[in-house]
Amino acid sequence: MAEIKPESSQQPPITKQTHEKMASASFLVKFWGVRGQVATPGKEFIRYGGNTPCLTMQVGGKYLIFDGGTGLRELGNYLIKRIPLEAYIFFTNCHLDRIQGFPFFVPAFIPSNCFHIHGANAKDGSSFEQRLRIQMSGPNFPVPLEVMRSKLVFHSLTPGTNELIDEIKINTISINYHNCSTAYRVNWKNHSVVYATDCEYSSSNWQGKLVDLATNADVLIINAPPTTRDSFNSNQTPWSKCIYLAKVAKVKQLLISIHHPHQEDSLIDYMKSQMLSDLPCVTFAHEGMEIAVSDKVYLREIGAQ
Repeated sequence: MAEIKPESSQQPPITKQTHEKMASASFLVKFWGVRGQVATPGKEFIRYGGNTPCLTMQVGGKYLIFDGGTGLRELGNYLIKRIPLEAYIFFTNCHLDRIQGFPFFVPAFIPSNCFHIHGANAKDGSSFEQRLRIQMSGPNFPVPLEVMRSKLVFHSLTPGTNELIDEIKINTISINYHNCSTAYRVNWKNHSVVYATDCEYSSSNWQGKLVDLATNADVLIINAPPTTRDSFNSNQTPWSKCIYLAKVAKVKQLLISIHHPHQEDSLIDYMKSQMLSDLPCVTFAHEGMEIAVSDKVYLREIGAQ
């Protein structure tokens, strides 16, 4: 069973020993954006955060980035102090909330850096490189992709195949036909984290494949189903599907992310309290949450840096 450090609205101070434990781990996961559809500033979203999706994994000395929402801008400001940099970017899909931070990713403009960019083709056959170029083309954006002076290496990804980065194995599946979305399982040594944040809860087609992908994973990260306080009930669909997946796949920790714009802090707190009665290993992701994946899974809020 995963060990979870208690979380509250008033976070305890982080000790030097805690920082050292987190820094020494070889598999670190951090959330830079956890909001779906559109960025949501405001006092109602302070604790969980309003940036759109971006997540990093530091695995076996490699730096992996998943999705490029507005959280990618915050990540870029952090990484600017750590150049020269080589990193691997994996996109789930090309919706605006997953790519809108890419034009503001400062490290991509610095020649000494290198980024390997992975993404599946769209239904019309266009590549991910084409879609990023379109986003940064006039009149949409004043700075074209060519102005990015880092080395950008684009890889066309086919869901269902595996990627290898030295000792890191990355399994992929397609989980949302309409969005051509990809889910990832990152495996390193005896540990694994699954990032599947575009589950189509109105369909049952994705469930079997995702159970296979997530079986015995240390962490399963999935998107929050749309809900309101009045309609939420963890014993009914679609929330029951989250619990079903975690139980059947026997994951150590379930993390709900990609919160809808109307899901303010108090509603997420309520949903979390309700789900804990059915699944003690569930929690809800927030910006700055960092996970050290080892024989146990440690979750602590250390704040975005």
